[in-house]
Amino acid sequence: MDLERTTEELRKQRESLEAALRLSEERFRATFNQAVVGIAIAGLDLRFIEVNEKFASILGYAAHELRGLTFTELTHPQDLAETQRELQKLLAGEIPHYALEKRYVRKDGAVVWSATTVTLLRDSEGNPIEFVGIIEDITGRKVMDESLRDSDRRKDEFLATLAHELRNPLAPIRQAAQ
Repeated sequence: MDLERTTEELRKQRESLEAALRLSEERFRATFNQAVVGIAIAGLDLRFIEVNEKFASILGYAAHELRGLTFTELTHPQDLAETQRELQKLLAGEIPHYALEKRYVRKDGAVVWSATTVTLLRDSEGNPIEFVGIIEDITGRKVMDESLRDSDRRKDEFLATLAHELRNPLAPIRQAAQ
């Protein structure tokens, strides 16, 4: 009788744990697939294992096309050295995560700016398992910043030219006033 009761309790406990696991997986899938930012999971070889649709759309690929590529292959060449330095610090355990503003090269060759945060997941013994990246497209903000800098530069050039042009005609008036 006790054996039957123990077996029944274990079965109920297992069913309860399986239900909790299913719910957890459903929550993860919903969050992953409906996120407004790109999410990518990569192995220790830096190859994408899983990406959400938002990340794929940021880079102009279908999600299945990204699997097997590495994020260093998609990183703009001028940002690659900094990305690799941060990855080394992450793997060495010097930092728990890193955040960079960096560029990726889209499938069509266009450059997209991103705010990228990467975390290295570790197992219970502290061994690295995989990378998780959160990628936000900030291209619009970068274009606007550049436009504002360009506008500011043109304003400074205009004021310098205006000051120079006003000095010449005002010189005789200044001398006459003295």
